Amino acid sequence: MDCISALRDQAAYVPEPLSLRTKGGTASPEREVVLSEHLAGEARQDPGVLNFRQAALQNKLLPPDPQAIADWIEALKAKERGPRHSVVVQVPRGKSPREIPRFGRIIKMERPALSYPGPDGYVTHTSIAYAGVLDRLRGLCDSLARRYRWHPAEAAAFVLTDWTPIVRQISIRLDLNVISPVLNRILISVDPAVSPQELAARYRTVRREATGQVREPSAKRIRLAAFCVSRPPETYAEMMKAWNRAHPKDKYTAHSNFGRDAAIAVRAVFGIDLKGRRKK
Repeated sequence: MDCISALRDQAAYVPEPLSLRTKGGTASPEREVVLSEHLAGEARQDPGVLNFRQAALQNKLLPPDPQAIADWIEALKAKERGPRHSVVVQVPRGKSPREIPRFGRIIKMERPALSYPGPDGYVTHTSIAYAGVLDRLRGLCDSLARRYRWHPAEAAAFVLTDWTPIVRQISIRLDLNVISPVLNRILISVDPAVSPQELAARYRTVRREATGQVREPSAKRIRLAAFCVSRPPETYAEMMKAWNRAHPKDKYTAHSNFGRDAAIAVRAVFGIDLKGRRKK
């Protein structure tokens, strides 16, 4: 079976491959295969796809190989000339475009980029010129991706080679926050036809692989963490005395035990190190 394995968008932290398949079999569930092939068949009749394949490829599709896709795109990119940046400008109401240099305020700069499956198995993003063949391909891929829930790179492979993107019944993505790991999230898109039991099993597997054995902190641990981060810099002994006054039912007698539990609680709830908040 020809496919791109481990096709992941590095910027989006996609832990699950975005699979592309050709006629010849797949390990995906039967409903995913049937639905994916139906949608691909529908997309083949899209006027935008037909027109692009005729104009840019002369109806000669590329080989179903990531290297062939990359070579075609990079060769065309080298030939195309034109602006590769645009500026979004805000102009006061009533002013004409001719007055932009005088009254316009730059909001942001934009650069068109085309996504496609790279030879290394990852999604590749390359800057392209406006109004060229690749920009037309980018617009077509974005439209197909929105319509069929494909990744834009999958859409590019489909347009250029006729690869069939697999539409997953369950799509799971890990959204990492490198600054504050407690804000890490597992994002799930699920077909309503999937049973709650199947969804729970898939989530359990991904959660274990992505985060290890993570447990929800107990109510006491959450209270302890909230208390510790609200305190000014102080020693564990001073912090323990304040805790015992505020929570006599959960009092500590040894500040070493308190310090151990406090550090664990703060790390579990807020993802930070309590040592930096202590007084030396």
